[in-house]
Amino acid sequence: MVLSAAAPAAVSWAALAVSLSSLAVALVRFLWERPKLAIDRVPESAADAASYHDDVRSDTTRFVRARVCNKSKFVTARNVQVLAYTVGDRDREYQGLDIRPLRWGSAEGPDEVVVRVDIPPKAERHVDLVEADAGHSGEELDAHVRVGRRPRLEGDRLPSGQNRLFLLATCDDMRSKAFCIDVKIDGTGLDALCAGRVMPRTRGGR
Repeated sequence: MVLSAAAPAAVSWAALAVSLSSLAVALVRFLWERPKLAIDRVPESAADAASYHDDVRSDTTRFVRARVCNKSKFVTARNVQVLAYTVGDRDREYQGLDIRPLRWGSAEGPDEVVVRVDIPPKAERHVDLVEADAGHSGEELDAHVRVGRRPRLEGDRLPSGQNRLFLLATCDDMRSKAFCIDVKIDGTGLDALCAGRVMPRTRGGR
């Protein structure tokens, strides 16, 4: 009788051990087999004057880009988007920009706008942040956030001075991560500095 009572208990404990092992394996796979996006600091050449963008030469246009990395060793990041917004500034009569996806210029063809890409494991791609056109020599820069669809009220147009872009990196099977990049527009000059991870609390304008 003792043996017959102990046998079901042993089976139950064995089944529990198997279930816990399966759960542990599933948890490890969930944590390790997910894409891991990061927006690294802006490359030193990101705001270099004029030259080339996607094989199209422009002598008056400058671009600011960020490097988006998938740090996962195994999983491709699918449908990667970088969403951007800015906060309004009454002192500079700037209304701000509501949340909009940025363009991946290097993935675009003629007359094509790309706001989603896939990034393989341990790979990176450049996303466009700001496009600025000086027009003729010596003219003040006309800078705007390079969003997929420009807003009707031109909230994407950046005023002179220091502007902070809040960025959200998103993809399938991953929670969004927030970053910010400071873009300084000083007359005909354009500079950018990655300010790192943030927890944004304020939404942009329109």
